[in-house]
Amino acid sequence: SLHVLMTPASARQFFSSLVNAIPGSRKLLFLPLSTRINVQARQAALTVYETCQSTARKTHWSRWLPRVIALKILEMQYAGLRQRYDNNPSAIGLCWNGLDRSRLLFSIALKDAGRACMYAELAPLPGFLTLDAKGVNFLSSLPRDADFYRRWLDQQPASEEWRSVGLQMSRRKVKVKRTIQSDKRPLPNGPFIFVPLQVPGDSQIRYFGDWITSMAHLIETLHVASRNLPEGWHIRLKEH
Repeated sequence: SLHVLMTPASARQFFSSLVNAIPGSRKLLFLPLSTRINVQARQAALTVYETCQSTARKTHWSRWLPRVIALKILEMQYAGLRQRYDNNPSAIGLCWNGLDRSRLLFSIALKDAGRACMYAELAPLPGFLTLDAKGVNFLSSLPRDADFYRRWLDQQPASEEWRSVGLQMSRRKVKVKRTIQSDKRPLPNGPFIFVPLQVPGDSQIRYFGDWITSMAHLIETLHVASRNLPEGWHIRLKEH
């Protein structure tokens, strides 16, 4: 049976549709609690807590709540999840991206119980969502080998009707009003490095940005590096 962690609120409509479509599915509006805390619960809680300290937004409770209280809550939640799933071999978990505190703890507990977990996220193309058994975005099961995508392109019809999907793509709406000056000049010919940008504060930057700390930092780094590009090369940036 499918067990769906119903967070964040923006994903609940999608999750509810899945639960209604798949018989036997269950909603988890919050993580269960148990006082049966063991060494494994303490280790999982510590892993999630330390991850949140370095990646969670500063306003998240895991950043300002006293360490001893935060760890105890996480330990009890992990123990509650294990109590629910250790003896439920048919359970399959589903959560949104599996990165933030409750979702990360949910996925860890399911894996420790020997259960599968699926991860949902917005797909790169408009109007689609993605489900992956490994993770999302940087952690997804998509091949890292460029030849995989070249072979896929070679198998597409000569009409290239699949490119029409790209016409539906648009810039993400910004929350802060600003004046944007568009450059209508055609892109230069020649080899280039393609760099897709993210929204500021996105979990992909917070978790996997490594030494790149923000989009502003990335753009500044690209500006400096562009001075050393080979002759005839240029950089192309794509807004999120």
